[in-house]
Amino acid sequence: MAHTVYYDCGNTNTRLYLLKEDLSLVTQIKARYGVKEVAMGADRSEWIRTLYGMYTEALRETGLRDGDIGGIWASGMATSGFGFQDIPHVCVPVSFEAFSEQVVRVHAPFFKRDVFLIPGLKTQGSKAEEIHHVRGEETEALGLAARGAVPNGQETAVILPGSHTQAVFYRNGWFTDLLSTFTGELYAALRFGTSLAGVMPEQDPADPDPEMLRRGMENVQRHGFNRAVYMTLTMGRFELLPSEKRAAYLQGAVLGDFVQALQERVRDHHPDLGRLVIAGDPKIGRIYQILLEGSSLLPPAELLPADAENPWALEGMRMLLQHRAAL
Repeated sequence: MAHTVYYDCGNTNTRLYLLKEDLSLVTQIKARYGVKEVAMGADRSEWIRTLYGMYTEALRETGLRDGDIGGIWASGMATSGFGFQDIPHVCVPVSFEAFSEQVVRVHAPFFKRDVFLIPGLKTQGSKAEEIHHVRGEETEALGLAARGAVPNGQETAVILPGSHTQAVFYRNGWFTDLLSTFTGELYAALRFGTSLAGVMPEQDPADPDPEMLRRGMENVQRHGFNRAVYMTLTMGRFELLPSEKRAAYLQGAVLGDFVQALQERVRDHHPDLGRLVIAGDPKIGRIYQILLEGSSLLPPAELLPADAENPWALEGMRMLLQHRAAL
């Protein structure tokens, strides 16, 4: 029986899933190594060796051989120039069925076999101001649709928080639009890589102060991002607030900037948006929910916690394989 290997490749983490012929999960392996290391100067061969090491570990753990694997698939940053190969994004709007036909097959010399790459999505346009793009979130979005999180007949936007927080818009089995922002990575860079590190707590608060979250977002709108972030430093230098409140304020500033962009996108392109879902880590999801409360442009945001045992990317991979089998 032919098994399938699927890599979900992110900026900071890589996950391998080994599936049976019926697409049930046999085992999964996670490595805290992503293409961000390559983007920051690491040799790309290190990333490839990490993936190959995960592959051999999965075979050893299950007693399988390379010949038992019918196909190796990958999504996310594996399809960028820092991964296996840079392949073109697919433009939205596109139906789920049409998207499933856009998989690209490339040869991976280190594996001595071909690998199937699931492309990312992008909006149409020729200027940076017009282009929103994702790699990996399209597969998660398919998984959410497979679970019924995206009902037909109603335009839905799903927020996928992460290193880059993205919003994917759907309607009736189609990807219709995207919103791309730089949040998780930006927050980490500010929090740990600047002088703000000296005024932050050892760990972010488990339950951030809603008032400080909103204050951070509102100050970005009132004073601009740069000035609003600098106020975090001021709070610490003059001991105006406890460090936990400073962290909540900074989270509100960075994540609130996404909220503002989302409201503008919906106002200009999706006035009939019927449903808004935040899919991911419950803690981060709750922060977004607080920041979105009271918006006159958006429907109430629903939280959909991540499922560690059956991740959305894996469910999306299954849906894609089923679409391709039906062709």
